[in-house]
Amino acid sequence: MTHSPPLVAHWACTIHRALGDGVEPIKSETHRLLLVDDNSRVRRAIGRLLDTAYEIADVASAREAIAVVESRRFDLVLLDINLGRGQPTGLDCLRWLPETGHRGAVCMLTAHLSPELLHEALLLGADDYLVKCGDYQLKAEVERLVELGHLPPEGRPRYETIADPGLLCSLRLNADQIDILTKMLEQGFPPDKQLAEELGLGAKALAERIARIEARFGTGSRRQLIRYLTVLAGYVRRSRLEHEREDRSALLSGATTFDLPRGWGAQRED
Repeated sequence: MTHSPPLVAHWACTIHRALGDGVEPIKSETHRLLLVDDNSRVRRAIGRLLDTAYEIADVASAREAIAVVESRRFDLVLLDINLGRGQPTGLDCLRWLPETGHRGAVCMLTAHLSPELLHEALLLGADDYLVKCGDYQLKAEVERLVELGHLPPEGRPRYETIADPGLLCSLRLNADQIDILTKMLEQGFPPDKQLAEELGLGAKALAERIARIEARFGTGSRRQLIRYLTVLAGYVRRSRLEHEREDRSALLSGATTFDLPRGWGAQRED
């Protein structure tokens, strides 16, 4: 994936500030990270930024990533979504990872927040996502994800528990409802049952799922839930717009037959 020079330049400046000239980083072998990105400059920038705290291996393709994971254990895999035109993507790598026995966390890296791609990646088993926008966030998030990777997969909150396709289709959740529930979590308290009922059946069902997840994994899972809900709201909003475009196109092209009220479509007499 090709990134703009300003992004790489930003990381380069950050590395200079973080490490300083002539400072040799001290490598720790406590935690192992695998960085998968087809842009070598991005790999070097992220690698140097995190090198003082982690043992890092980096590769440029999904196939290389699978080969490395099969031979070594990693606490965290940082996986770019787009890995070059015509090449297997980060989503392909996600599909292959379970066969390697990898049990650490997986975090998607993306230069652009695409709800559709992130929705698919999280359903495929990714634990979280990071938008390439700043080192201060990267460092803190990597530390959190490494700790998450030490938990067994069944001991982590999963995206599919709140983004069940059956729930979305049958209850017709809309993005505004999800946004309201997300804001309530951000303010430090769980979604209110009465408010959820007022928002509709879909919001009530989602609020109940959130409460069950927090009860099982503790309030520490709240931040993860907020990030999941952000993706879910974006996905639902984009999907709705896409469906509306498809409906309009079908209506204009005459591809869909509708039962119209009597008299509609009759020739007009001026």
